[in-house]
Parts: sequence; structure tokens; C-alpha cells
Amino acid sequence: IAEVAALLSFSTLKNGDLLSSYIFTDEMISNSKPSKKLHQIQKYVDEVLSFDAINKKVDFKFIADTLFKRLRRKSLILVIGDYFEIPDFKLLARKHEVISIIVRDRLEENPPEMGFASLVDPESGAVLEGDFNSSSVKAYSKKVQIHDHKLYETLRKDQIRFTKIYTDGFASVDLRRLFEGR
Repeated sequence: IAEVAALLSFSTLKNGDLLSSYIFTDEMISNSKPSKKLHQIQKYVDEVLSFDAINKKVDFKFIADTLFKRLRRKSLILVIGDYFEIPDFKLLARKHEVISIIVRDRLEENPPEMGFASLVDPESGAVLEGDFNSSSVKAYSKKVQIHDHKLYETLRKDQIRFTKIYTDGFASVDLRRLFEGR
């Protein structure tokens, strides 16, 4: 997420546009005033890197409502996250151009068979213990595919462009494809 934020921030400033940044969960954690200064990028990336997302839940409705009220002029809004919740950016997309950047690790979508293991839900902190065998891993992967299909349908219906970037991939290539595919 920090790499994607840095790439998009540098592109914004190189284009001569103002850059402002926000970090949200179910509240606004930080925000910066619009700026054209390079040091703003370093500050933003440092905030992203130092942000502790464990036990934090994202509220997309709060994000959409807050940005709708705060941003008066038509803006390009880039929302970066893992999108394990389906957002409702319909109202925000009517006023602004919204682009969703889905950042995922391949293990989040296709975990390996681990046998008996304990996993911690990063949003709630709940511990899930179980046998992560072939059938349970396949069932989980299927649920993620169904979720992503619903996510893509929602984003398309709301006329929001999106791309998925994997942590082991080249973010610059995926972002270039997204913006050139206009």
C-alpha cells in the first residue's frame, strides 16, 4: 500500500496537481492539506508505514460520506485497500472520479494447506482455530472468488475504475495499465 501510495503521489505532483491524503478506518486517522510539495509524499508514506491496522475495521460509508462533505471541487479520489468489504461509493462517484486500488497478497486469496493451525483475524483480533486441509482451503478460496465477483460488479455498476495489485507484483505496471486503459 505504501508503494502504491508513493507511486500515485509522485504521479500527482509530476502532473502539476494538488495532493492531499487521508488514512481512514471507521474514523479519520490522518489527513493532509492539499499541497504541491515533495515532502508531502514522504510524510504520507511514513504515515502509511507506521499505521497499525491490527484490530481496526474499515467503514466505507464513513469514508464516502466524509470525502463527499470535505471535497467541494470535482476531484480524482484514489482509494487503496484490501477491499474485503464491499464499498458503497455510488454517491461519491457521482460528484468525483473514484478509482479503487485493491492490494492483496496471493496467500490471502489462496492459502496453503496448513493442517491444524490458529489464525488471527486482523480486524477483530478473534482467533480462528481449525484444520486447514484441502477442502477447507478450497472452500475459503471459493468464498473469496465469489466476494471479488460481487465487488467487481458493484464497482462497475457505480462506474468506478479499479485494478488489483498483488504484493509480489509490479505496482507500477498495474497502475500504468489502469491509467492507460482509459
